[in-house]
Amino acid sequence: MITLTDTAASKVRDLLDSEGAEELALRVAVRPGGCSGFSYEMFFDGDIASDDEQAMFGQDLREVKVVVDPASAQLLVGATLDYKDGLDQSGFAITNPNASRTCGCGQSFSDICIAPKENRNGCRRHWLCNTLSWSSALSLFD
Repeated sequence: MITLTDTAASKVRDLLDSEGAEELALRVAVRPGGCSGFSYEMFFDGDIASDDEQAMFGQDLREVKVVVDPASAQLLVGATLDYKDGLDQSGFAITNPNASRTCGCGQSFSDICIAPKENRNGCRRHWLCNTLSWSSALSLFD
C-alpha cells in the first residue's frame, strides 16, 4: 500500500477541510492508460469496499484516511505520496519503486512488477511483467 508523507497528509487534510468533507477518504488507484501504460488516480471517496486496504496518515487531529483497491495496492507497494510547494516544484508526486519508467507528466508509468516480492529473487523485473497484459494481471487479484 502507498504511504503518505506528513506534508502530503497535511495538504490532503487542508483540502478536505476546505471542502467541508472531513468524513471522506483519499482514494489512490492505478488504472490502465496514460502515456506510459498505467496512470494514477486520486480523489476523495466515501464509498469504501470491504476489500479495500485502509490506512491513516498524518499527525494528531490532522490525520487522513487513505483507501486503495486490492489490485491497485499490489502496484503501489512501497510507493510514497508527497506534496511539494516550491518555486521549481508544486503539487502531489508519487514515488513508486516498482515503476521502471515514468512519463514526463509524472502521472503515468510502466513496467511494474506485479509478482510478490518473495518470488522476485532479488530481480526487480520478473517474467510476469513482460508476459501479462493489464487485464490478465488484474485477474490474478480477483
